[in-house]
Amino acid sequence: MQKPFLLIALLWLLQTGITNIAAQKHIHPNAQKNQQIWDVEERKATVHFVNLPLPLGFTSEVVAKQLTASLPNLAKIHTELALTDISTSPLGTHYGFTQTYKGLPIYSTQVKAMVNAANELLLFTENTYDTEVKALQNLFKNTPTPLPAKAVSRFCAANNLQIEGSPTEMLFFYDPQTPIRVWHFKAWNKQAGLGFAEYLLAASGNLVYERSLQNYYGKTSGSKTTTTETVPGKVFMPNPTTSAQVNYGQGGKYRDNKDADATELTAELKDVTLDVTLEDGIYKLENNFVRIAEFDNPVIPPYTSTLPQFNLTRSHDGFEDVNAYYHLNAYQQYLQALGFNLVQTQVQVDTHGKNGDDQSMHIFTGTEHRLVFGSGHSLNKHHVDDAEDADVIIHEYGHAISASACLNCNTGTERTAIDEAIGDYLATSYKRALYTFNWQKMFSWDGHNEFWNGRNVASTKRYPEDNINDIYYRSEIFSSVLMQIWEVMGRENADKLVISALYQFTAGIDMRAAASILLFAEQQLFSGDYAQSIQNLLLQRGLLEYQVNAGPDFSVCLGESVTLGVPNAPDAPPGTKLYWSPGLTLSDSTAANPIAYPDKPTTYTLHVLNLSTNVAFTDNAFVNVAYCFNNTPGNNIRLLNTDRFFKRRGNIIVEVPPLTQQVNLTIYDVYGRIVKQYTNPGDDRLEIEGDDLPPGIYLLRIEADSKKATFKIGRVR
Repeated sequence: MQKPFLLIALLWLLQTGITNIAAQKHIHPNAQKNQQIWDVEERKATVHFVNLPLPLGFTSEVVAKQLTASLPNLAKIHTELALTDISTSPLGTHYGFTQTYKGLPIYSTQVKAMVNAANELLLFTENTYDTEVKALQNLFKNTPTPLPAKAVSRFCAANNLQIEGSPTEMLFFYDPQTPIRVWHFKAWNKQAGLGFAEYLLAASGNLVYERSLQNYYGKTSGSKTTTTETVPGKVFMPNPTTSAQVNYGQGGKYRDNKDADATELTAELKDVTLDVTLEDGIYKLENNFVRIAEFDNPVIPPYTSTLPQFNLTRSHDGFEDVNAYYHLNAYQQYLQALGFNLVQTQVQVDTHGKNGDDQSMHIFTGTEHRLVFGSGHSLNKHHVDDAEDADVIIHEYGHAISASACLNCNTGTERTAIDEAIGDYLATSYKRALYTFNWQKMFSWDGHNEFWNGRNVASTKRYPEDNINDIYYRSEIFSSVLMQIWEVMGRENADKLVISALYQFTAGIDMRAAASILLFAEQQLFSGDYAQSIQNLLLQRGLLEYQVNAGPDFSVCLGESVTLGVPNAPDAPPGTKLYWSPGLTLSDSTAANPIAYPDKPTTYTLHVLNLSTNVAFTDNAFVNVAYCFNNTPGNNIRLLNTDRFFKRRGNIIVEVPPLTQQVNLTIYDVYGRIVKQYTNPGDDRLEIEGDDLPPGIYLLRIEADSKKATFKIGRVR
């Protein structure tokens, strides 16, 4: 950020007395030390789990009406929702809105609702404001005068900015009680290369707020007659140290060495095929989804070939072009195979950017994605080129996937940390499907060397105690638990879960809100098959609100009882409902420590339901039921469980003498009529079911070879 911006901002802060203002940065971790980060009072998002049916043929206006009825902040005069986007995922259809007041959008507000295939509104996330605050109403006491557009022009001229698009009037809240009217616009900093940010100006022309977007806009070439060809190429898969199963620099080898070829590195090149464009006899690394381009210094034109092949080694500048192009296309094909239509616009990629710094970043203008990869060769340090490591490539593409799933959602300290975690997770999932060696080392070729430490996606960090420092440090909480979920579910199921949840990872959510959305998505996609395992992992990380403990498992004899749960367990926490299921064989299904009278092996589930979000936190206790006769088996015929049979809660267990050859069972009603009769081959123990017996008293006659016995049994309604 340039000094004039800071001076203007500081002067304005002194005049207004407001100090909580921030700019979010979206950069490669190596650039942290070069970035200016302000502090801001964040607007946290809230997740609401509901079950609201919508009529057939409903529209986005119907969804907005349902949301307005559900949120107190929207049920205010002059407050409405404006539709911003509609997208689809395996979960359903997602509707995005922004909050408005008297027709003016409120900056950074977002409501995102999910409707399933059965036309049920099941989930929405929001960070809306209460518009019935005195300061806001004072702004509109008289007919408001439009902000002077010249203020934007003067500001841009004074600070060497080139505006992108047209300024928009908005409302901006410094805090929930202090709004002002502002001009919102996006502009280039002409002296900062890719410096692209959004700005909010007060009517006076003073800077109110600035947030770096790291976006870039460039016109694509006009339409030409082209064909698509499939040609061979060579790439790292996913990088040379992982495929060789060595560490950086091992044996004095496996180093960058100023991009020089080396026998051990060349040996790790893998043969692949590439879908490229043939235009006027020139093969270009371009298709509908990816285009290698030149838009950032240093100027190194995209590699093209007159031959139908891209078999380069890493000493050639074009190798990074081929490597990035292959992995981005491979991941796009994988997304489509999973059922996602994300990042459908052509991504522009410059593999030699950032003036040679060891930085990479995703740039999003709102309509176009661009990826910039640094070479790490500035100041003669010769780091690994970022585009040689698929960890970096897929991580940055992960930001594009996230932005495509949820527009304008990557704001807020925890939300931006979550986005970094998503990029790390997707890259690690991609790499680990190829090789398991050092899978936990994120950026395992570009990092984990003398230049920087990379990141760890198998960390033991917990929430909230490790939710500190920068977004990259805290991101390891979330990326590490996602990789544990990956181990439980497998790659494709876990990726589908995480990417589906992205559609509802709206602006301002924290990690606990994101965890609850993951559980919701699992229920919708996998019907709870993985819920218990995922929940346990999230609990271990401190990412769920409630510690739910159903206590130990037990083994009892049929007819015995057992107390479930942890001894002297507390009742349900405030705002929750506690219950056990199944409740039929429990003394009180709503007690923290119910007495269980199981008739058969039973899994009892303890539920703690958050009444405001309808999210249930669960844990299981298994009770095994054995047939335990009170005396040593002898030559007599015995019955067990007749009392529960009488109450329609179990079967009668019959014990006959050992080595019995044949058993005849006959049931008579009170009139001596045969109700049921069957013959079994010899067995020590048998079961008698009574589901088809009407209520009443019966005689049971049993013949076990030469042994005979008669018992009185009964059934109630």
